[in-house]
Amino acid sequence: SIQKAGSAASGSPDTKETKENVPFQFKNRADWLEKYMCARYGLLPLNHPAYEYVNRLNSVYPKIKGKILILAGCSDPNAVALANGTILISAGLLNFVKYEEELQFVLGHERTHIQRHFGGKMEEEKSGRGSVDEFMVVIGKARLHEWEADMRGVVEDMEKNGINPFGAKIFLQRNYIELERGRGGGLVHGSSLDRMLNISSMARF
Repeated sequence: SIQKAGSAASGSPDTKETKENVPFQFKNRADWLEKYMCARYGLLPLNHPAYEYVNRLNSVYPKIKGKILILAGCSDPNAVALANGTILISAGLLNFVKYEEELQFVLGHERTHIQRHFGGKMEEEKSGRGSVDEFMVVIGKARLHEWEADMRGVVEDMEKNGINPFGAKIFLQRNYIELERGRGGGLVHGSSLDRMLNISSMARF
């Protein structure tokens, strides 16, 4: 996910539900989480022009199974990929980005989560863990997934498909200055400044 400053995974629900008590009508936790987020924030109507815009930007990438939904009532600039292939992006994110390449970086990042099955892997890692050491292992792996999603999103998705990777640098720079304001980006995502420097070292700006 692309995290907003000051939140564990901004825009995502703070819930302790486990696989065992997710309502039975949903095939897995990702389906339940999708319904929860849509109910909590509401969706832009599927005929809203924003969908045509986002899907056009996403269409430059190779097609993967899944869909994109826009959360109308979420003002935080954020996006999250679910293990069922759905990418949820907030209306706040659409208002925050200034350039198409910024949004394409976010989409590339979230697509990596889906393609590499990071969501499902983290669900497996979380199950049955309770000690501090085990918690740190989970956090470490989650942060590695975020780093890989940044790198692959830029190198494999943006550059290989003719998109200027400078959009990733601009997005993270603005996220650091305007949202994090020097406070850092949390345990999993880390500082947007660090992420920007990592990407700068990989991409050919």
